Amino acid sequence: MKKIISISVGSSARDHTTRHTFLGQECEISRRGTNGDFKKAIELYKELDGKVDAFGIGGVEFFLQVEDKKYYFRDVKRIRNAIKISKAGDGNGVKGLLERRAFDYLEKYLNEKEGRSLKGLPALKTTVVERYSMGKAMVDSGLDVTFGDFMFALGLPIAIKKLSTARLVAATLLPVVTQVPFSWLYPLGSEQDKPPQPKWTKYYQQSQVIAGDFLQIRQYMPDDLTGKIIVTNTTTTKNVEELACSPSPP
Repeated sequence: MKKIISISVGSSARDHTTRHTFLGQECEISRRGTNGDFKKAIELYKELDGKVDAFGIGGVEFFLQVEDKKYYFRDVKRIRNAIKISKAGDGNGVKGLLERRAFDYLEKYLNEKEGRSLKGLPALKTTVVERYSMGKAMVDSGLDVTFGDFMFALGLPIAIKKLSTARLVAATLLPVVTQVPFSWLYPLGSEQDKPPQPKWTKYYQQSQVIAGDFLQIRQYMPDDLTGKIIVTNTTTTKNVEELACSPSPP
């Protein structure tokens, strides 16, 4: 049996183990969170290197890619340097494929089940420079997208409406931003378990589609998301219940 473990700098409350068979090969897949402790994560990578078949890099990414430009995180290089034997992946590449398919599927679903389209619907993408492929898929699907990078990442009341603007922001800020501690940019450990603190409510309310990392969406989401379409990932059963009881359906 192949053993795959995702070591995440996120909350340990999201830990889980499951077994599945892929192409005839049984795999045990588990997640271990270190509650924001980068040092502990690196120690675990070193301890388990060669003892598991593959690592998933959880809670962080080696780099952000905007079009053909890659911006590497200084903090995450420490993880990459700790792994010498086992295979490792952070989801880059795969997620871009899945994100585009998600919006293709959503368009087909709306066409067939509800007689409507994504085209022209107002949408909110929490941050586009950290998931540029998702933002591009949203624009290509015809959504009227507002990108909230300044709001969700920097706390500034500035909305972005064009991918060209997002690329300019990335080229200007990411060479600097990727050099600061990762915890400054993204909620880690117990920060992930805090109740939502509603903010930027106008942008949530005006959008029919809300997309992005779930923890970013949850961090500032209002109590009521009734009728919204949420496109996200890394949700636990509890997270889905939060959306369903807000009292909005996911």
